[in-house]
Amino acid sequence: MSGPVTRSVMRLYRFLGALVLGLAACSPSAPRPSSPPASPTPGGTPSPAGPTSTPRPTYTPRPTPTPSAALCEWLGAPAGLPDLSSLRWEERTLGPHRVRVLSGLPLLPILPIPSSLTPDGRFLEVLFVTAEGKALVALDLAGTAHRLAEAPSKFSSQVDLPFLIWLRRDPTLGARNRLPDGRRLRIDEAGRVRVEDGETLTVDTPVPFEAVYPAGANGALGVDQTGQLWRGTLRPPAWERVQDAQGRPLDGGWILPVQSPDWALVFNVVFEFVPPTATPRPPRIEPGTRGPSPPTPTPYIPGPGAPVAFHFWRVPLKPGAPAVRLSTFRTEVIGTDMWVPGPVLLRDGRHVVLYWPFMPAERIGSIGELVDVETGQRVAEGALGLPEGTILVSVMAMADGRWVLGEVIDRRTRQGQGIWVASGEDLSRHWMFAGWQGVQAWHPAGKGVVVRAGTMAEPERLGVLRLPPGPEGVRPLEGLQPPVGWAGDWVVGRAVEAPAKVRAVDPEGRMEELDLSAPGAFLEDVMSGRDRVWLVVGTVGPERRCRYTLVEWALPAP
Repeated sequence: MSGPVTRSVMRLYRFLGALVLGLAACSPSAPRPSSPPASPTPGGTPSPAGPTSTPRPTYTPRPTPTPSAALCEWLGAPAGLPDLSSLRWEERTLGPHRVRVLSGLPLLPILPIPSSLTPDGRFLEVLFVTAEGKALVALDLAGTAHRLAEAPSKFSSQVDLPFLIWLRRDPTLGARNRLPDGRRLRIDEAGRVRVEDGETLTVDTPVPFEAVYPAGANGALGVDQTGQLWRGTLRPPAWERVQDAQGRPLDGGWILPVQSPDWALVFNVVFEFVPPTATPRPPRIEPGTRGPSPPTPTPYIPGPGAPVAFHFWRVPLKPGAPAVRLSTFRTEVIGTDMWVPGPVLLRDGRHVVLYWPFMPAERIGSIGELVDVETGQRVAEGALGLPEGTILVSVMAMADGRWVLGEVIDRRTRQGQGIWVASGEDLSRHWMFAGWQGVQAWHPAGKGVVVRAGTMAEPERLGVLRLPPGPEGVRPLEGLQPPVGWAGDWVVGRAVEAPAKVRAVDPEGRMEELDLSAPGAFLEDVMSGRDRVWLVVGTVGPERRCRYTLVEWALPAP
C-alpha cells in the first residue's frame, strides 16, 4: 500500500511481512471447470455460466525466459535520483507511429513507476525507485517544469527486485490526497501540512503529523506521530483532536474518501492476540512416587491466521462533534509480502473493499473482502445473488468505487465458477461470467475491465469486459499478455511473441503495434491515460544492470 500511512500501520505491515509470497495469485489452486459458458444475467440470480464465446488460450510457451526486471541486478549498484533539469521529452518516429521518449535519465538502475495524472492533465506523477529509496516526481508533459511532488525517502533496509516488482502504483493515491479543487496535500519533513498546486502553502499544525487526508471543501484529517486523529481547516488553520462520545482520543488508521461535505469514514485496526496460557494435562504418576506430578503447562499455539478487528468510525467534520463507532469487523489475516492497494469505499457509501491477506472461515486465502461498514459483517453471498454453495473471494474495486469484481468458487470443491461484477452504486446490479478469475486492469473512466484466467503474475489468457456488461460478455484478447492498460477504448499490452513489442486492440478488434525491440529490451509496465499510455521500457545490460525509460504513446480515436 502506498500513500500516507501511519507509523502504527507500518508496524502492522512489518508484522504481516513475507509469510505467503504465493498468495500474490490470490486464488485457489484447484483446476477450473471446462463447462461451456453461457450469457450473462443482470440482477437477480446470475447464471452460473458466462459469455457466449469460449475463451481460447492465447499464450505459447517460450524456450527461454522473457527479459524482465526480475533479471536485473540492483543490490550494490550505484543509487541516485535523476537531475530533473536534465529531463526532456523527445519526439521520435517508430514505424508508422510518433512517440515521445523521456531522455536524460542517468545510467543508473532507476525504475520509473507512473502513478497518476494531475487533474488538469499537465503533470504526470512518477515514482522513481532505486535500490535505496524512492521519490515522487511531477513530470511536466508540456515543458520542462518538472518538480518533486513528495520529498525523497530511503527504504529502512536495502531491498531486492522481488520487492520492487510489487511496488506498483496505488490507484487510490490520487483520490486520497487531493482536495476537491485538485490541489495536493502532503506532509513535509517537519510534520507540517503542505498544500501544493504549483505554488506551496504551508499550514502549521499543533504537533508534527505523519499523514493528512482531505475532508470536505476546505478541511483535512491528520494523523500525528502517536497515531491520534485530528480534524481541522486549512484556511484559516484550526485543528483539534478527534474524540469519541466518552472523550477518548481516536486513533487514525485509514481515512477513506467519502463524497460528503459533513463527515468522513475512518477505520483502525487492532490485532486481538490470544496470549499463551497454561493448559493442564492429565496428572501422570512418576515411577517410584506415590502421588501425581504437577500439571505440565501447554503453550498456546496460534493458528494459520492472526485474529484482527477493524473498527469503523463516522467522524463528523463539525468542530467538537464526537466520532461515532459504526461497527467492528472481525476476521483473520495472514502474511504476504506483495504490495496491496489501499481500501476502497464503494459509491453506495456503505460497502468497503479491504485489501488484506484474509483467511476467512472457509480457510481459503483471499486478498480483498467486501464488508458492510454499518453492520461490520462480510457481505453474504446470498445477498449478492450468487449461486448456493459458492463463495466470493479476492474482491477488487475501481479506485473511485464505481465497479467491484470478485472471483466465485465452489465452497466444497474449491473450483472456480467465474467472476462476479457489480455496480458500486447498487450491488443489486450484478452479472456473472464463467471461465475467468480476476481483474488485470480497470478502465480509468470505468468503461471496462481487463480480466484474466489464471494468476495475476502469469495469466493463462486475457479478456475484456465492457461496462456495464452487454450481451457479448467477456471478449478474449488474442495475442496480449501483461502488463496491460487502457488508452481511451484501446486495450494496450505486451505482444506474446516479443517482450518489447506493444500491441493495442480497439472494441472492433482492430490492432496497432509499436515495436520497441532492442537487445535485452522488455516492457515492464503500462499506465492508462485518456487517449494515450505511458510505457516503462527496460533493457538488461552488462552484468545484469538495467536501464529504464518512459515512452508516451497516443492512440487514435477508434
